[in-house]
Order: sequence, then C-alpha cells, then structure tokens
Amino acid sequence: MNLPITLTGIVEGALAPLGLQGLTPLVVYLLDALIILLLLIMPVVTILIWLLRKMLGFIQRRLGPMRVGPFGVLQTIADAVKLFHKEDLFPANADRVVFALAPFLVFVPAVLVYVVIPFGQGDGFVTKDLSVGLVYLTAVTSISAIGIITAGWSSDNKWSLLGGLRSAAQLVSYELPMTLALLGPPLMAGTLSLSGIVAAQQSVWFVVPQALGFLIYFIAALAEIAHLPFDLPEAESELVAGYNVEYSGMRFGLFFLGEFANSFTICLVATVLFLGGWHLPFLGGLPLTSWQTGLATVATMALLGGGIWYLNWRRAGWTSATRWHWLGYVSAAILAAIVLVAGLVGFISVVITLVKTSLLVFVLMWLRGTLPRVRVDQLMSFGWKALVPLGLVNFLALAFQAATGIPTGWVLNLLFFVFVGWLLLFAWRKRWAYSAVS
Repeated sequence: MNLPITLTGIVEGALAPLGLQGLTPLVVYLLDALIILLLLIMPVVTILIWLLRKMLGFIQRRLGPMRVGPFGVLQTIADAVKLFHKEDLFPANADRVVFALAPFLVFVPAVLVYVVIPFGQGDGFVTKDLSVGLVYLTAVTSISAIGIITAGWSSDNKWSLLGGLRSAAQLVSYELPMTLALLGPPLMAGTLSLSGIVAAQQSVWFVVPQALGFLIYFIAALAEIAHLPFDLPEAESELVAGYNVEYSGMRFGLFFLGEFANSFTICLVATVLFLGGWHLPFLGGLPLTSWQTGLATVATMALLGGGIWYLNWRRAGWTSATRWHWLGYVSAAILAAIVLVAGLVGFISVVITLVKTSLLVFVLMWLRGTLPRVRVDQLMSFGWKALVPLGLVNFLALAFQAATGIPTGWVLNLLFFVFVGWLLLFAWRKRWAYSAVS
C-alpha cells in the first residue's frame, strides 16, 4: 500500500508490521505535541523572554542583557541551564504529589491549545481542525487555573495560598467576559471551527465590526494570564512572588515557560479570531502562494520598521541604549528574504499570521513596561462592573443581528468608535482624566 508522505502515513507504516495500526492516532497526537513543544513553544518562549528584556531596556533607557552572546541573545539559554542545575526542593509540610503536579497543570494547557489553532491556509498547518475548536480552546485554557490554585495550596505557605486565592478570584471574574467576547466571531462566521472563522474574514476582518469584542477579549485575556497591569497573583511587592514562591529548579521554570507561552497564545488566538489570520487587508482574493503577497508583507514590515526607526531618531534621540547596530539592518534584510522565499514555496500564510501575532506581542511588552499594577478592588470592580456588562451587551447585539438580520452589532460598534473618538479628542483635557491627590 502506497502511504502518503505525512506524519500519519509514516507512523502507520512503522506500526503496520507490528499489527498496531489502531494506535496510529494516539502516536500521531503524541508526536504532534512533542513537535509543537520542541519546534514552537521552546523557541518562541526563548525569543520572547530575550525580546521582553531588550524592550524593557529600550523603554527604560538601558541596554538590557548584553554579556552572554551577541546582544545577550544567549542569556535566556544560560538562565535555562542554570534552572536545570538548581536543586529541586520540597517544603517540609507540602503535599508532595500535588506540589509536583501543579507546574505541569499550568504548562501543559499552553501546549494543548496549539492542536486546534491554524497557523496558515490549508490542512497542513493545523494539527486537528475540530468542528468545535473554539469550545476546546476555552476548555483547555481554563485548566491552568487549577494548576495555579493547587500550587498555592500545596506549598503550605500563606503567601502562596494568598496568591492562589487571588488567582482563583481573578480567573473566575475575567473568564466570563472573555468567553462572551469569544462568542462574537463564531456568531458572525456561523461555525466554531477556527479555520472556518478565519475563512469568513477574507473580505472583512472581524476586528472591524467587533472592535468592542476585541478590546474586551484582549483586556480579559491579560487578566487570565496575570499579565501587567493584572499580575496580582504574583505581586512581588505584596506576596513575595505569590503562588510559586516555594518552587525552585525546573518546576519554577515550567511556571515561567507557561506564562510566556500563554502570552503568545492569547495574541495568536486574537489574530485568528479578530485580525483575519493569514488574510491581508485589500488582498483577500489574492492567492497566498504568490510572490505579490510576500512582497506586500515585506512592504508592510518595512513601513512598520521604518516608523519605529523614525520615532526612535526623532523622539527618543540616539543614545547608547537606543542606537541601532549594523547587525539589526542585516537581520531585517535576512527576514525580508525569508518572507519572499516563504511566498514562493507556499508558507506565506504562516508568515502573515506570525507577523500579526508578533505585533500584538509587542503591545504586551509595551504594556508591561509602562503600566503600573492595579489594586485588587480595582481589578474585581472593573471585571464585574465594566467588562461583564459590556460583554453581555455586545453578545446580545450580535445574537439579535444573527437572528433577525438587523445590524445591531454594527450599530453598537459604531457607537463604540464614536465614544473612543470623543475620548481621544476631548476627554483627555478633563481634570478627572488625571490622577490627583485629594
């Protein structure tokens, strides 16, 4: 029998002489998870940690890591090696089994979500295109809350327990508005398949009629992963690092990896559900394997990079912390060449998806370097009094539009744009827009 040259075909061919063809799906899924872990999660997390350190250094007018490797690119790898060599300690009164399993309950869901996320056009860029992919996505991402809560409880440390309890309250509060925001794209696309939702955005990205839903999702997702300004479960100034204070070695490293993997995941999900996935604006009907699409992507990257360079030169000024090295220009040229080659060989859809995701990751790093941490009461009040009502109104408007055909969702979105415009033009002048000590 001539089997196709695919992972499934290779596994089936290897198991056929042993009479174990029935185990092919299980082995394929395990290999997919291993490939995702080694070829996607680990490299992405390593790059993200280095970029975050360099971005925070740029924002704070300092260099960031510079010693280990060129421009400090090997600093993250050195930190990982250090964590591997550290002793794995257990508190004396800890629940050893739960304490050991908690880091995996945080990290494993960050890997499982990539099973249903399409990285590009076609069946070759998604592991399993489930018809209920969005339901699977929301279910798997909720598992990490269990790991955080059990890590805080099993450590037999009051600061860890407080961090776990804060995390439980935060996740319960922001899970509802995030789920309500995620219901918008499937209502407009008519399917729960993530590939189907991306296909429905060929002409118009869902962020245009669903800007309010996108904003609700993005804010709620930041709270879900405990990202600044919502990092209350691990507030160093209050809880001495929170739920993971008793962890050391690679178990602590798993929490760290899960945090950065989740940061990339929420940006990737936002790209797939709201930003059109691999579709480009005004080029929805253009074949994604053509060199024109690759050239358009390179032009977009050049405009963004040129804009950042111009702002750096005109606004930030040339200092030792902001001056660009010649290797930066060489790297940009190599990246442009890779994009053009990807357009010729058919991988341009993956490149477009990753470029959009990277821009959102940049926004996350920007927020981390500029916003202060909110208080616990502010966090809970904003979730229940602002995001939940807005999410309900947005969902009801879209549901009414889907049932009757009346564009109530578009009207609500137009009102949201009007409010944002008023806020930008006039509200910043008001005295209440600034913090004042009474």
